[in-house]
Amino acid sequence: MAKVPSKDQKVDAGAFNELVAHARLQSLRLIDSKFDMKATALEENRDNWAYKVGDALSDWHLDCESLTLRGQYSYWAGCSDGRRRPVSLKATYLATYKLSQGCEEDPAVAYLRRVGRFSCYPYFRALFSILTEQGGLHLPPLPVISEQPRFVR
Repeated sequence: MAKVPSKDQKVDAGAFNELVAHARLQSLRLIDSKFDMKATALEENRDNWAYKVGDALSDWHLDCESLTLRGQYSYWAGCSDGRRRPVSLKATYLATYKLSQGCEEDPAVAYLRRVGRFSCYPYFRALFSILTEQGGLHLPPLPVISEQPRFVR
């Protein structure tokens, strides 16, 4: 896997859009998770709880010979009440894309950042919901994430 370049790096719009048109999701895998819920969370007033949610492309790999692109995504979410964190979840997913043709590294990383991160997030949202429900907490679902545009102009 390779170092993740800066988010501000410019990418050729034509190469990016071509990759969007021919990349197909091959597999999604949960490869690591850590859930923490304080026992006191069940008895607390949750009116002041706020969601803290984030994600990052933590690693990636482009294999031009086998025409595969992989992105490793770290997601985290928790409920906070001031400085306290009664509930938290961290998870890492590996998304693999099959390419119909080769591509360059810059568009591949841009694709993973702009498009790929959305492939795993619904599974992370579901995992958070299942774990909190099994823990006895009835919480609203995590918010959706969004970013525009899908195609680069």
